[in-house]
Amino acid sequence: MTSSEQLSELLDKLHMLKEDYQMKDDLAKKAKREHDAFQAEVFELMRETGLRTVRTDVATFATKSTLYAKVQDMDAFTEWVKATGLEDEFLRQKEVGARLNEYVREAVNNGTPLPEGTTWYPREYISITSE
Repeated sequence: MTSSEQLSELLDKLHMLKEDYQMKDDLAKKAKREHDAFQAEVFELMRETGLRTVRTDVATFATKSTLYAKVQDMDAFTEWVKATGLEDEFLRQKEVGARLNEYVREAVNNGTPLPEGTTWYPREYISITSE
């Protein structure tokens, strides 16, 4: 087998692998959408019936609700970070999102202003703990 033929086979395999992961990624995204929609229905039913935690033979299901931060205006947010001296907490690349979410949750819970350039959105879900 020539190196050209070998390269051609390798490129064919690379193409096949790419198509395979793209198909699986599409399936996973569809499954996630279905899961999320069904979870929202069950969450609402649990809320309406006043059940916050339900234990079954397979798992314990508990309704959860949390807030996530979202930077809408990066310039305003960066200005706020610098003005409050929080560069080390918010302008590093790692763990910034988690710390910003924590900061925004505290602000919402305490009724204090959000960082400039940010807002928040809720995420409601059901935590599943296998027995």
